[in-house]
Amino acid sequence: MIDLPAWTPTEIIWMRALFGASLLIWTLPITGGSTTVPVGIAKWVDPSPLLDHRWMKYAVPLLLPLFVSGVAQPVPAVLLALLYILAITVRSSDGAVSHGHHMAAIVLTAMAAAEIADRLTRTFDLSWEVDARTAPGFAVQAVLALYFSAGASKVIMSGGTWIAQTPRLELAMLAKTYQRVDSDPTDRTVRFAEFFRRHPTIVRVAAGLGLLVEVLAPLGLLHPTALMATGVALIALHLFNGLFLRLPFPANQAVVVIFLVLFSVDLG
Repeated sequence: MIDLPAWTPTEIIWMRALFGASLLIWTLPITGGSTTVPVGIAKWVDPSPLLDHRWMKYAVPLLLPLFVSGVAQPVPAVLLALLYILAITVRSSDGAVSHGHHMAAIVLTAMAAAEIADRLTRTFDLSWEVDARTAPGFAVQAVLALYFSAGASKVIMSGGTWIAQTPRLELAMLAKTYQRVDSDPTDRTVRFAEFFRRHPTIVRVAAGLGLLVEVLAPLGLLHPTALMATGVALIALHLFNGLFLRLPFPANQAVVVIFLVLFSVDLG
């Protein structure tokens, strides 16, 4: 049974405002380009011409106030979600694959779906259980589902041997990072690579704990306290990846803090 926090209207506004601020801080790279290796919708239509306009860089700042205030729902959320999906599609098609904005796109899509459901309920007097808490509730579930799918895919794609393979994977990632840094032996990445080479068991244990956090992420839906604990564990996972692999994903951390930690427990 899902037991989400009883967010107040003020808390929901703050959640939307902080999320909107994170979208401005970690700006989505909006650019056109040729879809050299089309993925997703780019297999059928090239979305780059739509993004290749000067006014597109102002789209997010212009839509965010409407999104935060709830004006003209669900239009701002839908447009923001589409913008992120199109931009990520173009970048991935050009080979610039990065996971830095995927979580924001997924959260926007979840909130847009909730707002569409709310609009349909109000317009056609449907009996759907939709209220002001539906959008942040969908966002929380989307975040947890994303981490669960990441953990489950590791297990499935590796045939259950992902933890055993982790020392080689970690060294491969560090080697790739090492190519971008100074070859100074005192460099943090170089020292970690040497440590991982000498202590593969420690790597397996750390990777196993991280995998466990991802796979158990849906347990955060059982109680607000469990949601906060899950959020803290996920932040610890990101900090570990940032320290050892230089993959901090700050935008993802911001989403986790906003939707899973800050408003998960009533401390009053």
